[in-house]
Amino acid sequence: MFMGEKYQERLTDHSRRVIKECLNIIEVYGDTYVAIHRDEETECVILVTVMRSVPLLSIIFADELAFKNRSDPGLLLVINDMNTSSITGWHAASLGGDSVLYMYRQCIRLTMELSYEVLFQLLKEGISEYKEGKRRIMTSSCPATPAG
Repeated sequence: MFMGEKYQERLTDHSRRVIKECLNIIEVYGDTYVAIHRDEETECVILVTVMRSVPLLSIIFADELAFKNRSDPGLLLVINDMNTSSITGWHAASLGGDSVLYMYRQCIRLTMELSYEVLFQLLKEGISEYKEGKRRIMTSSCPATPAG
């Protein structure tokens, strides 16, 4: 579906406003917004990216500890690559040595109907999936690379 340049611009601006309303943003890298989720059971980083080439919103849930150590220059490259080439679901990325970063990704088509309520529900569902998946990975006697 072809979208006019003005409509794409309005859609992108609208999406950015909804993201800013919904997240407690701690960092911004271009059109990627970074927030931290903490509760009694887990801590994770949430990366929400407005895709420019297609009208998609990518949401990635990942281990916060990997993001505290930003000395690995490949970390954001892994995330950017996943945003452009991966499907929704679980992914694992090697960060060097034995370090593996497990991530869960959701992706939705952007429309002007994106609202705080819709995005908040997606975030809640993603956090629940991240918690459950991370628990399974950590309690497995042989953590396998999750299938995407």
